[in-house]
Amino acid sequence: MLMETAMEASSSSYSQAPPPAPENPEGSGAGEEAAPEEEEEDEGLISQAQKFMEMITSSPDNPSPKALHALASVLEKQEARYLCVFLSLSL
Repeated sequence: MLMETAMEASSSSYSQAPPPAPENPEGSGAGEEAAPEEEEEDEGLISQAQKFMEMITSSPDNPSPKALHALASVLEKQEARYLCVFLSLSL
């Protein structure tokens, strides 16, 4: 039940493309903090990934395929999101 809820949350959170990165004409932005919404979202994803990792490592001889798939999905979506932001900044 926890797994289904977490999988639904991860799939519904990322059904849309991430918003484009805001441009910062007043400096590099390297020392600035992320928006509070982004921090909360990141913390939620981290806790979700940790739950999946706990489920996977709780039975290392026979990890749950659903937990493995859910963790892989979360990581792939984050990778795609990162690449979109990184590529938009490098152009």
